Amino acid sequence: MARRILEYFDRIDQSAGKASRMDLLRIAGNEANLNRMAGYLIGQRLLVEATNQEGRINYSKTDLGEKLHALLKGHEYFGSLLTDLGRSRLSPS
Repeated sequence: MARRILEYFDRIDQSAGKASRMDLLRIAGNEANLNRMAGYLIGQRLLVEATNQEGRINYSKTDLGEKLHALLKGHEYFGSLLTDLGRSRLSPS
């Protein structure tokens, strides 16, 4: 799920801070997936949904979303290291 959220956030950055619903639909694959993910991200106050003057829906990150995006980018970079550090060092008995 974290990878998918990172894709949404990256797309918003690539679209100058406001991604269209169609941009995110390409990531989600279908309307149900997009509605589920957008609803979750909005509910967690990571995204906001706005309708422009033409009636099109756009999504942008909140301040909390910006912080999570930075954290996820760091995890993407250090993911294997963090996974190794998080493993149990106890041998099975």
